[in-house]
Amino acid sequence: KGAWWAKTAELLGAKTLYNIAKNSAARGDECAKRLNALQGGTKGKAEVDATSNTLFTYAGWADKYGGAAKGVPIRGMALAMSEPVGTIAALCPGTDPLLGLVGLMAPAIAMGSRITAVASTAFPLAATDFIQILETSDVPAGVVNILTGDPAELATHLASHMNVDAVWSLNGHAAQ
Repeated sequence: KGAWWAKTAELLGAKTLYNIAKNSAARGDECAKRLNALQGGTKGKAEVDATSNTLFTYAGWADKYGGAAKGVPIRGMALAMSEPVGTIAALCPGTDPLLGLVGLMAPAIAMGSRITAVASTAFPLAATDFIQILETSDVPAGVVNILTGDPAELATHLASHMNVDAVWSLNGHAAQ
C-alpha cells in the first residue's frame, strides 16, 4: 500500500507541491485573516508568507534528491541514497499552526513519503481550512491525511498502526 507514491513522487512530488504552493499563495490574504482571527494577533500574513516560501522551496527540491556518489575526507567514496520512509505520522506543533503543518508535510511529500498529521490542538481549524487548498491542488488521495484530536491519545494509536512506518513529534511537546 502506498508504494505507488514513492515510485512516482520524484515526478509528481514537485508538481504536487508547486500546485499546493500556488493555491496557498492565491488564498494568502484569506488564510492570513483566518489565522489572525484564530490566534488573536496580527502575524497571520508573516505565517502565510513563510508557509508559501516553504512550499515553493520543497517543490524545487522534490525532483533533485536522487542518490549520488559523494567524496569523503579520507580515501573512498560514500553513496547517499534517499529513500522514502513510507507513511509518517506527525504531531504538529501548537504554535504557528499552518506553518507547523506545512513544515512537516512538505519534506515528507518531497521525499516520496506520505503523511498523516495530527493538527495543532490549539488551532485545528487552520489545518482543516488547509484541506480545501489540498483538494484544489491535485494531491493524490492518501498522500496527506489530517487528523484532529488529542495528540497524546492519537499518538498511541498511530505508533501501533500497521501502516505507519514512523512517528514524529517535536521533543514530545506536540500540539500543545
